[in-house]
Amino acid sequence: MKKLFKNRFFIASFFFTLIIIFFFTALLYVDSMGRIILHGNDSPAFSLLKNSDSALLSVNAFGINKTYDVSLFYRIIKAICDFVCIPI
Repeated sequence: MKKLFKNRFFIASFFFTLIIIFFFTALLYVDSMGRIILHGNDSPAFSLLKNSDSALLSVNAFGINKTYDVSLFYRIIKAICDFVCIPI
C-alpha cells in the first residue's frame, strides 16, 4: 500500500512539473509572437553573447530587457565540454 502511494505521488508531481514547463514555454512563445506582431521586434527571448574572455546573457522576455554577466558559468560549461570532447 505504501509503494502505491509513493508511485502516485511521484506520477502526480512529475505531470505537474511537465504542465508548469509547458505553460511557461507557451507564455514565452506568446510573448515573442506578440513582440513581433506589435513592435516588429524579432530578437530572441534569450541570447548568449560570447567574447574571448566573457559571456553575457541577454534577456528580452516578459518586458525584461537586461543583460547579465554569466562568464563564470560559461567557463565552467566550456571546461566540462572540453573535458568530454564536445565542441561548443
